Amino acid sequence: MGRAHRIMVERCAPVSKSHSFFTGHRMVSLFLLFFLATGLTQCSLTPGNQTNWFVSTKGNDANDCHYLLLPCRHIRAVIQRAQAGDTITIGAGTFNESLTVTKSLTLTGLGAEKTFVDVQSAGPALVVGSYTGSGSTPTASLVLRVSNMSFKNGDAASSPSTILPGAGGGAFIGYGSVSLTDVHVEANHALNCGGIANQAVLTLVRVSVANNSTSSTDATGGGGGICNWGTLTITDSAVAGNQTPANGGGIYNVESLSLVRSTISDNLAGMAGGGLLSATGSLTASDSSVSGNQALLGGGVALDNNDQAKLERDTLSGNRAQTFGGAIVNMHGASLSMTNVTLSGNHASSGGGIATGNFDEPAFPVSPVDPSLTAAFVTIAFNQAGTSTGGGFYRTAGPATFINSLFANNSGTSCSGVVTGNGNLTTDATCQFDGPKNLFNVVDPRIGLLQDNGGNLLTHALLPGSPAIDAGVVTGVAIPSQDERGKPRPDSDENGVTLVDIGAYESDGSETTPVPPSQPTQVSAPTVIPSSTSLLTLQPSLTSNPITPTPTISLPTLQLFMTPTPTASTPTLPALPTSVSTLSFPTSVSCFSYTSKAACNADPACQWGSLIPVCTNK
Repeated sequence: MGRAHRIMVERCAPVSKSHSFFTGHRMVSLFLLFFLATGLTQCSLTPGNQTNWFVSTKGNDANDCHYLLLPCRHIRAVIQRAQAGDTITIGAGTFNESLTVTKSLTLTGLGAEKTFVDVQSAGPALVVGSYTGSGSTPTASLVLRVSNMSFKNGDAASSPSTILPGAGGGAFIGYGSVSLTDVHVEANHALNCGGIANQAVLTLVRVSVANNSTSSTDATGGGGGICNWGTLTITDSAVAGNQTPANGGGIYNVESLSLVRSTISDNLAGMAGGGLLSATGSLTASDSSVSGNQALLGGGVALDNNDQAKLERDTLSGNRAQTFGGAIVNMHGASLSMTNVTLSGNHASSGGGIATGNFDEPAFPVSPVDPSLTAAFVTIAFNQAGTSTGGGFYRTAGPATFINSLFANNSGTSCSGVVTGNGNLTTDATCQFDGPKNLFNVVDPRIGLLQDNGGNLLTHALLPGSPAIDAGVVTGVAIPSQDERGKPRPDSDENGVTLVDIGAYESDGSETTPVPPSQPTQVSAPTVIPSSTSLLTLQPSLTSNPITPTPTISLPTLQLFMTPTPTASTPTLPALPTSVSTLSFPTSVSCFSYTSKAACNADPACQWGSLIPVCTNK
């Protein structure tokens, strides 16, 4: 071993000869490989650098903890000793402790599948600030960065939150600016806000918030996955499989929420907003998917009490509501704007796709203002209304305007209630559009199945010969530069005249017509010769969501950081539905229509919830 390498080792790991880890060249070589691979240049672990800390399940809190091979045992002990601005690296394994952070720090593990903060007791896994803190406190400048770890099995049913009681089983963000990157928040429980409660500035990047739950039946509570009273940005993340008896199965938002390239799927709410409820605040969602969620009303999204919502390039599919708004319910002064959005295969008693009006919802005082809705380049297809009214759209109050939007093959009429707009196409005459260029009673709109047609989301392609191609209006219309997939829009003809398609999908002429199965061809001889034409399967090719986050592991491991045998299985993210019924709808009544446990359990296709007293499909 060279003199420079020997000095490096001695400075970065000063231990006595009797306890030396470096008793052979093999271990020295391993250390040097780790040193070089991690990029810790100029020996950042030297006694002169006291800003780095290490924690391992094999450590000891009596250690110095500034050295890789002399780590502490508990994360909490290091947090108490660290100074603002320090970095704490946490090894692989399970740490049965809860963490409270009141200073600016960086916490990084070895991967969400390797480093676990597993509370297994009362209290959140992570508390930032305090339960009574707010963005206006002197410590609001706190900056916390957390990456590559999991927070699980927290229970905040009795936490003293001043916003909602018992909030934040996985994490409670009281104040400051906090970012979670490549983190899992899973299998936590609380009275409200099962996964995360945020009242500060929180950014989630490649985060999984899954399989969390709440138990409060208070009409003003909920948030199976997340509650937000601050500023929350969710990017390239998934909120899935969360449950609440109240509102917001996935997310309960009353301030500012932004979704970017994220998935809200398979969540359940006993009241409003299976995927998410946004009320009194603002919601923006772009390039995101809301699918397979269920609720009493607003199966996918519920907008309430003067909320301001803007959806761009999103797909909402396979959501279910027992009453109003399979994909979206828009009510009580809420304002909804949609551009390049697909709503497909959703189901409700009224308004399989969208319901807008002043419906009963006890969570907030009813706004005296009617809701409003504007939609442009939207595809509403194959949705179902159980009452045979408003399979695509249902309106009882407030203005609703559609521009260049496609209503196709919705069961139970396309629309119910007065709707204004121009450049739209419908397969019946129930939408009362008032513009001069609408297409009614189109027998075959020639749209494809809900599938991957490019981009991040599932869409309905316009097949060759579709009357929606180049049929949209352009005068006085704000035309987006791209369709839902991110493909260019609009086109122009040989004379340079601007042309746009109707709906969320802009055809580029490359689409092909599906070929039906060939039939045997009879010839003059008594022999039947089968056609050689190949068959094209007419089924949607739904795959796992391409934006589901994949945790990255950037650090190699030594013996102290080796992954131990797991003590418990890690919750897995529920898979997206493998198929969406876009060709036909079930003839049986929705399980959500059963109001008693006995009636629910009598139907072999249904099950009564053990946590939430509602009937759902098996």
